[in-house]
Amino acid sequence: MEPSRLFGRMVMREWLICARSSLEEKVFAFLHDSRERFNAVKLAEFGHAIYWLDNDDDEIDSGADSLRCRAGRQAEILRLAS
Repeated sequence: MEPSRLFGRMVMREWLICARSSLEEKVFAFLHDSRERFNAVKLAEFGHAIYWLDNDDDEIDSGADSLRCRAGRQAEILRLAS
């Protein structure tokens, strides 16, 4: 992951989350065709979202707030399970 600039400071964060339930939504169906397509994910300007280009070259994104909430919930589940 490349570091991003936030208020003049270099910040680097890496999270691993399970987004299976989100990616099962119809809007993300184009990602189910190939791993290469899924791996073509891009980071939006200022790191506010991740996105893919669909078959019409429209950006289909998942916002950082949504990703952060999902990561927090999953971290809590893992904490309780251990």
